[in-house]
Amino acid sequence: MTRSTASLLLVSVLVLGAVPVWAQESPRDEPTESRAARTQPVLSVDLRPEYLAGEPILIRFDLSNPTQEKTSFADLSSRPHLVRFELTDPNGKTQVRFNTPPKQDPKKRWELGPRGRRQVLLQIPSSAIFKPGTWSLTIRILDDAGERVLPAHSFVLATPRPVAGALVHDALGSERAGHQTIWLHRARQGYDLYLHHSPGKRPQKTLGNSFLVHLDEPIEPVLTHSRPLDRSGRFVTWQVDPRTIAALQLDGKKARGGVRTFQVPWPKVTLLGRGGTDAQGGLHIPIWVPAPRGSGGEIRIASLHGQQGTHFRSVARLSRPPAWVESTIDASGALRLLIAHDGFLDLYTVGATSDLPAVGQRLDVEIAPKVARFGHLPDQDDIPGGLTILGLTPTPEGLVGQWINLNGQTVHRYVPVQPPAGGTLVDLLPRGLAPFAAVYQPKEGPAVLVTPGRTPQTLQGKTDGILFASQDEEVFLRRLAPGGPIETRQLWDGAL
Repeated sequence: MTRSTASLLLVSVLVLGAVPVWAQESPRDEPTESRAARTQPVLSVDLRPEYLAGEPILIRFDLSNPTQEKTSFADLSSRPHLVRFELTDPNGKTQVRFNTPPKQDPKKRWELGPRGRRQVLLQIPSSAIFKPGTWSLTIRILDDAGERVLPAHSFVLATPRPVAGALVHDALGSERAGHQTIWLHRARQGYDLYLHHSPGKRPQKTLGNSFLVHLDEPIEPVLTHSRPLDRSGRFVTWQVDPRTIAALQLDGKKARGGVRTFQVPWPKVTLLGRGGTDAQGGLHIPIWVPAPRGSGGEIRIASLHGQQGTHFRSVARLSRPPAWVESTIDASGALRLLIAHDGFLDLYTVGATSDLPAVGQRLDVEIAPKVARFGHLPDQDDIPGGLTILGLTPTPEGLVGQWINLNGQTVHRYVPVQPPAGGTLVDLLPRGLAPFAAVYQPKEGPAVLVTPGRTPQTLQGKTDGILFASQDEEVFLRRLAPGGPIETRQLWDGAL
């Protein structure tokens, strides 16, 4: 027998996508059963068919009283040692895992009134070190009123197999809680969506991969923008088919509620980059609606607030799809859209009110950027900081980077840099007043990292990811990797 300790976490929400749920109820058709037996609460646990190897296995225990009489059950939050996890590993060896009992059992019990309910999330002790393969689990609970045994459950511990993800950097920087990455795991049956989190100062370290929801089909998830203080409630969105969009809201490291889907009133739309979560928790998704004939169409915003219906707000009609669209959330919680089309650069603001059209203006920039990113500048001398646009423009002297304010005025310009001839821009990272970083991929050979005032650096390894800066302004590259599931490596230190 193995005795181990484990951390305990109380929760008040359901874990999404957890199947199957085993329930054990007291029989109702035995005339000789006692009143106590008739009022035994229903016990269920959320067991999934697949878990990630290397991650702790967390199981939610749900006690409910469906009767009109009071009942009780052992308080598993203060007495987790009463739960026995009987496991059979891939080699057929059995073991029992449970929390070390205290010197004196507190003997606490949950009192459940009519229709009452209690929940607790427990970890199988030392489950993070379990080997991949097929396992079997039987759960026993040593309640004072009698032992409860749940049916045996078979599950797979799988090595992470990422097939899609939302690799993002945010204009307002990473929150103190660290970096978040949404990624999709290819399970033996279907797909599992996870949230990967790592600390802000040590992004190479993994704090955990939290399960969000199980899906039958693969998706291309998009993680919405938000203000740092609102990031615990932002959304994951994806396109189901030409007319259907899905959204899943986060609740910290869990999912809040289920997947919501809605249909658009047009035959076909496509998502335009990242949407945003506003300060009131509303969701705003940019979409392109092609015209019935020709190459033109319209940019609209699909806005959802709570349980209200979807509003499709007008942004702009264009003669052809935009060259590119960048988005962010500003300090007030409004969605900002930067749209490049027909040689123009337009900036639109989408407020929290779900039925008002977007407000736009044309930016009369001195040098029109070929690509741009939103960033954040600190206050400097007599120039106010805040949300700003970093644009890159090819010139005869080289690639010019410039900071453009939201009125289209250039507030800072870098010395030209020389990217590799014929290279393709992989990613661009604004770093405030520090020199920006950009990755270029030549037609042949390894990728190159370029930045103003420094010799271009040849990069080793794969570069199919994004650049981001840590809280200490170090530059990293993050990408999806089999077994990773997120690979993070440092490119340059804060002296860049």
